[in-house]
Amino acid sequence: MNLIMTGLDWHKAPIDLREGLSFTRNQVLELDRRLARREGVEGCVLLSTCNRTELYLSCAEGPLPDPGRLLCAEAGVDHAPFEAAFVTRTGEEAARHLMEVAGGLRSQIWGEDQIVTQVKGAAAAAREAGTADGVLETLFRNAAAAGKEIKTRVRFIGVPRSAARSAVGRLEAHLGGLKGRKALVIGNGEMGRLSASLLHEAACAVTITLRSYHHGETVVPAGCAVTPYEERYKAMEDMDLVLSATTSPHYTVTAWELAELSHPPRVLADLAIPRDIEPQVATLPGFTLYNVDDLGVDASREIPPEAAEIVEKYLDRLSQWENYRSCLPGLERVKQAVAARVLSTDLEGPEARELVELAVSRAVDLLSGGLKDNLTPEDLERCAAKIEVHTAARPRWSLPPEKHFRFPLFIDLVGKTAVVIGGGVVACRRAEVLSRFGAEVKVIAPRCKPLDGRIQWEGRPYAPGDLAGAAIAVAATDDRAVNRAVGEEARALGIPVSVADAPDECTFFFPAVCTGDNIVAGVAGRGDDHARTARAAKAIRAVLEGLE
Repeated sequence: MNLIMTGLDWHKAPIDLREGLSFTRNQVLELDRRLARREGVEGCVLLSTCNRTELYLSCAEGPLPDPGRLLCAEAGVDHAPFEAAFVTRTGEEAARHLMEVAGGLRSQIWGEDQIVTQVKGAAAAAREAGTADGVLETLFRNAAAAGKEIKTRVRFIGVPRSAARSAVGRLEAHLGGLKGRKALVIGNGEMGRLSASLLHEAACAVTITLRSYHHGETVVPAGCAVTPYEERYKAMEDMDLVLSATTSPHYTVTAWELAELSHPPRVLADLAIPRDIEPQVATLPGFTLYNVDDLGVDASREIPPEAAEIVEKYLDRLSQWENYRSCLPGLERVKQAVAARVLSTDLEGPEARELVELAVSRAVDLLSGGLKDNLTPEDLERCAAKIEVHTAARPRWSLPPEKHFRFPLFIDLVGKTAVVIGGGVVACRRAEVLSRFGAEVKVIAPRCKPLDGRIQWEGRPYAPGDLAGAAIAVAATDDRAVNRAVGEEARALGIPVSVADAPDECTFFFPAVCTGDNIVAGVAGRGDDHARTARAAKAIRAVLEGLE
């Protein structure tokens, strides 16, 4: 995994420096595309938030580029002012850093819960730009999963969980309480709505600005009044405080317009990067302005042990995936060596050769799946070399006259995650069967047939890393390459997988399910007569329905 990242954040870069490398989503998309075209760069994800800008690159073998210089060059800014503020990490250190970022462990607001959404958004933007390769997809998928688990399981004692909460706490302390105070919140995005809700909970009379309002489309926090954004200065008259949190590239509040008001608010909080409120407001007599740098907490803090344990768990998963990826050339060589040895016997005919190749491929995949924690590329190369040395022995082997029956195995899926890749008839039917047995089913497909309401559908193509955390997987798309990739990922993670169009790539076979009163039966043939299997299942269902 030839991974490198660089970033600047609130630790070493003040707000005015961070503003120079703060980007909108459209700018991120364009920069992703430009950076990915650089020589040696195979994948690119750019993460830009109010407190940090970080660039992650997956690179070809060879010398690693300087990501900070690349970013500044493509953004059209001079590298020199940022050079001392950039922090660059490679390999596992870079992966660990991203997972800690996603968990809020590197945030100015200790344990903040919005960064995991921003990490997911950065990966989604790279995916849209076509710059997220398999390495970065898997890295960001594991980082987001780690961040979500940290958010769910780890309690950050005595620390605000978001910039909005910290800002409201600071305003409350400054004003000696918020009950009965009048507040204007500029911005109806995620941060603005959260701030408005928190102010309302503190018994503030809150007005929030809207650029447009369409019934059923714009969400207004409960208990808040609204005013058009264009009339924000008029709404500020007689307000006690203003909090601004937009993604506007321009100031939402300027010093001279604020000073023109008859009864302006004297306390303001700016939660935006680039800044919403002109810094000169702080120089006006009698005014107080807080920005995101004023809302931090003590930086000398230790990562909670339970959070560190979660990070290590997902680093291990990433390492396991990377090891299996490194083993793939060796596995292919072992398959070829074993097949060559078997075919060096008296087996004849194209059908026999095909059966041998399928059997060998299946056997090696099963063995490697069971040994995934211990396999190394070097072990596989030594194994293949020994098989190749002994191939000339030409033992007198023969194939079994017919395919073996498959052993029935029943497992408890209640509360466990099942991932189904595909949205066609077969995929949806299998998703609904898994759901009936208590699994928490997620279907991933750009388009999908109507599903039971308990099943989650993500309307997008499959991406490497989608199987993270799954107990069972199904690949049932009409794309051979996608089904093969799903099977490979599942086997790498030790997840049972059914690949609808390739029995030799399955590690379990989806049966025809027959249920009766407290009885369940699964019917599977040898794979060569599906019609006969269907007739048998129909007959068994009739028997079960007739039991008393």
